[in-house]
Amino acid sequence: MSGSGERDTDELDLAPESGRSVEELRDLRLLALLRDLVGTEGGERAAAVLGVSYRTVSRAVESDRLTPRMAIALERLLLLGGGAAAARERERMDALERRVGEVADGLREAMDRIDAVGAEVAAVREGVVTVGEEHGEQAQAMRLMERRLAGLEAVRQGSDAASAAAEGEQPGERPRYVPSRRYPQLVTKEAEEGEEHVYGEAAPVIVEWRGTYAEMMRLVKTGPPLRCNAVNERRLELEVALIEEHGLTLPPARYPWSLYDRQEQLWNRRQLLQLNRRERGRLVRRKWLLRLLTLGFWWE
Repeated sequence: MSGSGERDTDELDLAPESGRSVEELRDLRLLALLRDLVGTEGGERAAAVLGVSYRTVSRAVESDRLTPRMAIALERLLLLGGGAAAARERERMDALERRVGEVADGLREAMDRIDAVGAEVAAVREGVVTVGEEHGEQAQAMRLMERRLAGLEAVRQGSDAASAAAEGEQPGERPRYVPSRRYPQLVTKEAEEGEEHVYGEAAPVIVEWRGTYAEMMRLVKTGPPLRCNAVNERRLELEVALIEEHGLTLPPARYPWSLYDRQEQLWNRRQLLQLNRRERGRLVRRKWLLRLLTLGFWWE
């Protein structure tokens, strides 16, 4: 019995304190709402919103104490939205929600358009690959036949010149040497004697490509970045021409590329060209920024 009585006494002692704590928190919250309302709307407007006199509002703000009527008015305002600051916040959130909805709708429309374009591109690419597979092998065979005919013609002219020399006649020209190639489509990293008879119209492009490649490797180590970028761009342009226009296979490949491999190599080099041009723009901006910061004394 004594233990139960002690517990009842403790609970009775704590109850008033708990009640006072809740009341104090409520009053603090309502006072904060009142100050916010007065700060945003002014004292007279706040009094009109709450339905009390201006003196009542001023006295509550100065004394930090609320009359029962003021407390009821503030609680009613709190239930309705908490004043102008809360109203503005709700308006801002509503605007954000509307904006997010608009962006989401636009994104869905853009994704639908991208999917449609992607389907069209896939269909066109499939058609191109089909046509290419039909004609690619024929074109490659024709190029090989033309090169072999050129080689046979060179051998015949060399034989004619040798016969003329044996008969005491002056040869019209030096016999041409045509290197023996199992795969004439392969481009060698180093030049070979007579390779112009193998590569035909592509020979000057190959010579320029070798020089550009060697210069790029030198500039990568010691050259100015802008010059290296320009040389690398020219190298990629030459490689695109050799692959696309002349149907050649570049080192270090040991066997001719298939039609699929050639398309993949072309795509890779075009992507590298785009990246290289973006990098050139960044380097140009960096160069002029350094010149500006150094008052024109910095030169690359």
